[in-house]
This record gives sequence, C-alpha cells and structure tokens, in this order.
Amino acid sequence: MTKSDSIINQISFSQDDRFIAGACFDEIQKKYHIDIFDVETGELLLMNTTELNSIRSVSWHPKTNILAYGGEKNKQGIISLLPFNKY
Repeated sequence: MTKSDSIINQISFSQDDRFIAGACFDEIQKKYHIDIFDVETGELLLMNTTELNSIRSVSWHPKTNILAYGGEKNKQGIISLLPFNKY
C-alpha cells in the first residue's frame, strides 16, 4: 500500500498494470496534482501540479503511457494529456 499526503479523488491503472495515477488535492498548497506511482514498489515516480480548480477524471490511453485528465478551471471544462514515457 502507498500513502499520500494529499486527498486522492480518482485513480487509474496503466494499460500494462505497471503504474497507477491518482488525481490528488494538496490541502496545504490548495492545488490539484496528478501523482504516478510504481504499482510494484509504491514509489512516487511523478507529481504533476496543475492549475485546475478540480480534477474529475483520470484515464490511461489503452495502448500507450499517456494519461488523460479532465477538470475545471474558471468555470470551463479542461482536458489535458500527460505523456509518461520515463519508464
């Protein structure tokens, strides 16, 4: 089990089950971010801070390590892509 210092709103496993992404809210900084962890070790591999006011959904591309996430900023819907090809 992996612990996070942030509130985790959504999670998604990568297509190869090696990684798990979480849409998180940092109570101290009052910012949303995407965390990507190694499933086997629990190691935090990436923390990507966003400027969104909320993150409603995270989902991996079915064939490659690209993460899509959607949320809201200034009352507008936003969809962003996060390539993850470090591993």
